[in-house]
Amino acid sequence: MSRAHLSEEAIEMSGPEVFMYRTANPIIPIERITNRIIFLFLKKINESGNITENEYKHMYATESNPGITYGFPKVHKPNVP
Repeated sequence: MSRAHLSEEAIEMSGPEVFMYRTANPIIPIERITNRIIFLFLKKINESGNITENEYKHMYATESNPGITYGFPKVHKPNVP
């Protein structure tokens, strides 16, 4: 197969009808709820003296991002739609 043919098939297989493009990060609302629950839990165990102040400050989920797909499908392999 030629490189041009592979590129055409890969672009066709990775178009908007196959993958959904997101303009906003869907993880942010989940992260906020999770951080609130973690905050309340950590606040209790920090006040009881079971963890240090440094541990307390570092136990949060921050800057989460959804996975990103890189590259093209393996259109050069047989039986790939």
